[in-house]
Amino acid sequence: MNDGPAAGRAAEARALTATLAIAGLEGWSLRGGDISLDLPFSHYLYVEAAELLLVPTIRPLQAEMKTVAPGTRIARSDALIVRVDPAEPFRVELAFGQWGRDATRWLAPMVLWQRSDVGTWLVPSPYFHGVRDECFSLRGGRLRPGPAPWRSEAEMRVGCMNVAVWLSRMLSM
Repeated sequence: MNDGPAAGRAAEARALTATLAIAGLEGWSLRGGDISLDLPFSHYLYVEAAELLLVPTIRPLQAEMKTVAPGTRIARSDALIVRVDPAEPFRVELAFGQWGRDATRWLAPMVLWQRSDVGTWLVPSPYFHGVRDECFSLRGGRLRPGPAPWRSEAEMRVGCMNVAVWLSRMLSM
């Protein structure tokens, strides 16, 4: 793969595409809000209804989480980091930061899960964590933890795979 500036810009464009696609899954509006962040946070997008910073990136998740944490405190908002790996252009990694007065609590890696009757959820990656009850519905305001929305492990894997395939298609356009 070409590691030149053009390849880096292409990866950044894919990260922004993935971020906008995720915002579109539940019809999030990126307009409004009184959030105005200075560098290094000025490229973040903001979903007022969910009180959520959306952060497209190509940097490693751990490095980006360290950068984003102060931004969550300034905005008093949660954050969703959407990383596209420059070396693997269709691989999307997610990290979710829950803002707290004392610190931002990070959950990573996370994946998206979807079923038509319950919408899209942010869930712990089953490939790293197994099935846990730290799942977040993307519907209805701020993301709050809740029980897993699936009824079986098979349903969980299908819901994750369906969104992963859809997101890969969005990135290949």
